[in-house]
Amino acid sequence: MAVKGLFALQNGFMGFEKSGLFFGERSAEKIQIPVSCYLVRTGDTTILFDTGLSPRAVPGLLRNDPLAKFSEADRRPRSCGRPRSPW
Repeated sequence: MAVKGLFALQNGFMGFEKSGLFFGERSAEKIQIPVSCYLVRTGDTTILFDTGLSPRAVPGLLRNDPLAKFSEADRRPRSCGRPRSPW
């Protein structure tokens, strides 16, 4: 299965401690990181790889995280086209 295309889709932002991202970092400072999913196109099919992180999956994310940003467009389901059966 050869990869024909790899696309990163931006789904919003959230806050995360720098110490969780960078080796040797000892700061409790929070930075804004992107929330993304990836669309992989192969010769046979299209695959959506999603981390599953959404405002609905993390209760209080938008209320408690000042760095979290999810627009209405980010929260709306999107179509990646009509799925094709591998059979």
